[in-house]
Amino acid sequence: LSAHYNIDSTHIHATGMSNGGFMSFRLACELSHRIASVASVTGLMSLGQVLNCNPARKVPVMFIHGTADATVLYNGSTYYISADSTFSYWKQKNNCTGTPVQYNFPDISTTDMSTAEKYAIDACSDSAEVVFIKIINGSHTWPGAYPLPNLVTNQDFKASIEIWNFFRKHPMPVQATGISTPEDMQAIIYPSPVADVLFISTTKSCSYELYSIAGNLVQKGNLTEGYNELHVGSLPQGVYALFLRAKNTTFRKITVIR
Repeated sequence: LSAHYNIDSTHIHATGMSNGGFMSFRLACELSHRIASVASVTGLMSLGQVLNCNPARKVPVMFIHGTADATVLYNGSTYYISADSTFSYWKQKNNCTGTPVQYNFPDISTTDMSTAEKYAIDACSDSAEVVFIKIINGSHTWPGAYPLPNLVTNQDFKASIEIWNFFRKHPMPVQATGISTPEDMQAIIYPSPVADVLFISTTKSCSYELYSIAGNLVQKGNLTEGYNELHVGSLPQGVYALFLRAKNTTFRKITVIR
């Protein structure tokens, strides 16, 4: 996308629901030099994430969770920590001090069988605010979305708007290290889908790695500055991830082969 469009690298954020929420937390831990802030809905942190989370900077975090979520349990399990522990974890990780400010959303929908409370703390290192929105009696649902049968979907606020407002407040700090800029490397990669030859034009010499959707390395090598041809006709049909790596820069593209 950055090769074809004017992408603001200070405003790349991640959000997702359930597994997508777990993934958003993982991106905060492992890709903090790219991801400005994250927001999780009905997703918490696995024990592995907690033990191995070492972001290069303090990452602003928002998450939303229902107390009656029967899929990702509010109180955690043997595989992931609780919602309250997730809030405490990020407050500590971001060196937050003081008491979170509580805001109760007006109960504008009296028939949704739920209410919502927001807990926010912004006295954190590098302004890495931590926000937790607790849905009292909320199910495994996205607040503000169309209600699902037999599940409680809070209608007192729209999660999408809350998340967008949070993201707008938290761009990537300009002094953060490791952010790739257009001056580092640009690449044009086409076509997708590709039959036999993938054409790659880069502004720097670099190495490349091609991974299958299962994460297996299927091809690697070196590219020269300028025009290159990558022959992929012998590979099985499927979705692949191509990584171009130059000094201080990693450029990734998802491509479909045949």
